[in-house]
Amino acid sequence: MNTQRFLAFYTPRAFWVDAPANLENIGSPAFAKSMGEICYACVFEKFTLKIARDGLLMLSVGKLDRKESTPLPNIDQTIKLWRNYLEHINSLYLLLDSATIRCSSASFFNLNEITLRDAFTIHLDENDEFLGMQTLTGSFAGVLQHDRLPSQANTPQLLNRLMLRSTLPSSVIHHAVTRYKRAATEPELLRLLNSLAKGLSEYKQGNYETAVVLAWFLIEFHLNAIWEKFLETENKTMPDGVLRFGKDRERYLTKELTISMIVQHLEFAGLLDWETFRKVDATRKVRNRLAHRMPATASRDEASIALHLAHEFIENQSHIDIDLNSSLSIMSGI
Repeated sequence: MNTQRFLAFYTPRAFWVDAPANLENIGSPAFAKSMGEICYACVFEKFTLKIARDGLLMLSVGKLDRKESTPLPNIDQTIKLWRNYLEHINSLYLLLDSATIRCSSASFFNLNEITLRDAFTIHLDENDEFLGMQTLTGSFAGVLQHDRLPSQANTPQLLNRLMLRSTLPSSVIHHAVTRYKRAATEPELLRLLNSLAKGLSEYKQGNYETAVVLAWFLIEFHLNAIWEKFLETENKTMPDGVLRFGKDRERYLTKELTISMIVQHLEFAGLLDWETFRKVDATRKVRNRLAHRMPATASRDEASIALHLAHEFIENQSHIDIDLNSSLSIMSGI
């Protein structure tokens, strides 16, 4: 029998795919089977994604999967493997969050970073029947895992949780997966989306300083890419047959110029419009303040500007439309 192995996760706000499970026989084997029914599947050259009725997302990325014949990885290899998988998971989650906004004109998820505490392995047989999964404790995912088990009692709390779930059409999932296919084939884009998801997650929890720093990494990456492309375009052969940028000049322009100088040059060259230049320069100063002064803080507006700049740059570079849900996750009052 061929066993399928996936890394799986739930979103903190659980959902049904296309239609709710039948709630008449909660706790029975039939109910557990209906919760685990595969309602969406995508088999792509880079990955396989399956999503169950109860919103469990199961992902297998071909290049990351260990063959049974290979030795067990050491601790460093294991950590790297998990990090790579979490990049995929958080990028997919960001795109799913974006797709619900784009397709339904309303935000559904409350995006937060999926970590090692929230993801787990699951096994299906060749017919997509459930075989077993790693059980989590200390995470919202553990509660959602328990909800689908046949041993779960038909309690008012469980019934209430299940009845409060919203339904997500598979068309919304398809919208997200279409864009995730691009990310799965472009490691650089995948890392950018993962970092944007992390920054947005920190922002939504009020960690504005961390959000600014994460967003600035993305902004600076994009600015350097624009600058290098500009230099490549301008590095023409001069009338005397010598390239415009010799080794020394090229080293100065690419290695020694500070990002503040690069930003100025990009605005002079018309590669940054005035409003974007002002926002970038202001965000740079906020990031420097956070890096060099202790204690230092960032405001919600400063973090929001930084994230939206990073978001805009990623959209422009990747040509993937991303709707950013920047509402806060903080409850009013304590």
